[in-house]
Amino acid sequence: MDEERQDNVEQEQVDEQNTSTKLLNLWQKIAKARELVGVVKKDGKVSFKQTNYNYQKAEDIELAVRNACEQVGLIIIPKKFNIISDTGSIITTIQEYMIIDVDNGEFETCEMGGMGQDNGDKRIYKAETGCFKYMMKQLFQIPSDNDTDPDIIPTAGYKNPPINKNSNGDVQGSVNWRDYVMKSGAFAGKTLGEMSSTEAGKKHIIFQAGRAGEQQPYCNACKQELGL
Repeated sequence: MDEERQDNVEQEQVDEQNTSTKLLNLWQKIAKARELVGVVKKDGKVSFKQTNYNYQKAEDIELAVRNACEQVGLIIIPKKFNIISDTGSIITTIQEYMIIDVDNGEFETCEMGGMGQDNGDKRIYKAETGCFKYMMKQLFQIPSDNDTDPDIIPTAGYKNPPINKNSNGDVQGSVNWRDYVMKSGAFAGKTLGEMSSTEAGKKHIIFQAGRAGEQQPYCNACKQELGL
């Protein structure tokens, strides 16, 4: 009898929680889902020559996000998929997504860029995976279990040109973008000066200028100076 009473109490608590969640608006549900997702560990490993690092696997992020969205009543649906450039081995894309509140139909859209490199037919799928992974990371502000970006490959022994910033974090003065070395992606190890000499490199600079990260102010400075 006590067990039955306890089960009833627990079910009432679940029902009450579900009812209160349904009353939240879209943005409140996204905020709640962000809390539920929490930290995603870097269980992926890359080891190639002198490059060794851990990273957050796309499938781990997707599982954490899906579980959180199911609890609050959200679904994410991919929509438009635009190819920005395709060299035959490297593809740059932008994917649009809809975040939908299943309880009231409220929705919002967002976009994320991605790149895929493959000499076969897998580059578009790699780009799609990259788009989805980083959309989820940014939308739900997913941290990892340490402060180092898992998808940045350090360039051994190289220090990029410094950037002067004011107290608000705004860039001050000129930026030596030509000597900046890309640390990840298809152009890892290349300077922006080298990249700016090719059409594919210019397109990648434009793409990276729109992404948050260490490379952004350098890519923006390159865009402004070259009129890209």
